[in-house]
Amino acid sequence: MPRDGGLGDWQRHKGSNGRARIGSCRRFATHSTGVAHNLAFKATHRQIASWLYRRSVSQPAYLRGAHAVSAVTQSFLRSVLVLTWSFVAVSSFVIAAEVDPVARRKAVEAFYMLEAKPWDRASMQRAVERLRDAQASSQQDPWVLISIAKAIMSDDVPAHFPEALKYTKDAVRRGPREPLAHAYHGWVLYNMGKHQEAWRSYQQAIRLDPKEPLPYLYIARAFADTRDARQLEKWLSDGKSRKNTNDIDGRIFELERQLANLRKDGTAVERSFRDQIAKQADNPWVRSNYASFLMHNRRYDEAIPYFEAALRLMDYPAARDGLSKARALLANQQAATR
Repeated sequence: MPRDGGLGDWQRHKGSNGRARIGSCRRFATHSTGVAHNLAFKATHRQIASWLYRRSVSQPAYLRGAHAVSAVTQSFLRSVLVLTWSFVAVSSFVIAAEVDPVARRKAVEAFYMLEAKPWDRASMQRAVERLRDAQASSQQDPWVLISIAKAIMSDDVPAHFPEALKYTKDAVRRGPREPLAHAYHGWVLYNMGKHQEAWRSYQQAIRLDPKEPLPYLYIARAFADTRDARQLEKWLSDGKSRKNTNDIDGRIFELERQLANLRKDGTAVERSFRDQIAKQADNPWVRSNYASFLMHNRRYDEAIPYFEAALRLMDYPAARDGLSKARALLANQQAATR
């Protein structure tokens, strides 16, 4: 599954950024009494060094399972990137002084379409088309640049992340007062293991617009990685209280499950899956992940219909393999009870 979708999992990189790089990272503080948050709290080096290890091995399969979907979408996403890179290039533009409102609207729409439905090929194609139109009119708009970066990050290929970083750097340079430019720049930096820089970008985004939910949710993801349930709950709550669009629902659902998992609350994990399935009728990944959750709990007979439902929406290897395994395990389970 694409890293940057609303359902993205941080476990996919399995520590590829290395301990030395993350060793310079700083963790977030508790809430300050002011509008912005105090981000000066420091973890011990032992805690920091364990971040990547924890995020690569500590989560159950049903929270990591969506990654298996990425293989089936890679060819499509690569074609999207070819299209994207064919009409944009980072260069030495001068900072734009004016914003084309039509181009801005299309770029914003593209960003949130990529956020909302990373599993939907038609939606992603429409997003790229809007982005192409926006770029044709206003290639220097910060929203155009961060939307291009988001399309690149959707490919989930670490080798492409530096390319995305070029666009977010340019977005921050051209739009220093745009909170989402800073927030998404931080997201790209964090994915690249540049955590201290990411924290500063998130902090700046919050200073510019304390009501924007995404930087809070990006920070919550960091605390999910550290398995700090208390801080995860605080930042997730902040993000949810500022929710301004349903396009970020997938990100919120996933963080809720991460929190429930840290609390060893299987009932809350299952409730979150069911709520998301009810809200996102066309999402195959959440059905497959819920089936994996049921498998994890040896509820093979219940898992099978959800794998089948996922395959009706999208035929991909993770769901096919899961279905085959569920059927085999169910047969074994039934044979053992005879």
